[in-house]
Amino acid sequence: MLLFNVFGITINKMEKKITGRGGPGRGQGRKPLPEGEAMVPVTVKLLPKQRDKLKRLGGGPWIRGKIDGEKETEPPSLIETAKP
Repeated sequence: MLLFNVFGITINKMEKKITGRGGPGRGQGRKPLPEGEAMVPVTVKLLPKQRDKLKRLGGGPWIRGKIDGEKETEPPSLIETAKP
């Protein structure tokens, strides 16, 4: 039986078995979001000082909280905005 060690993995050449650590990690990585909740990237142009403030406030999670917490209103009609 011929054994040798490569990067912490013991290989048995006679039986062609690899023992020790290694292999795919089960359950690794980010879990998928439920159907219909996938996020989409959005680009916003900011001044450098605004970008820095956004980072301090919490970035994306802070923006999502602000949007979710805001009450929706009907946009003004064109007739209302044209009144003198």
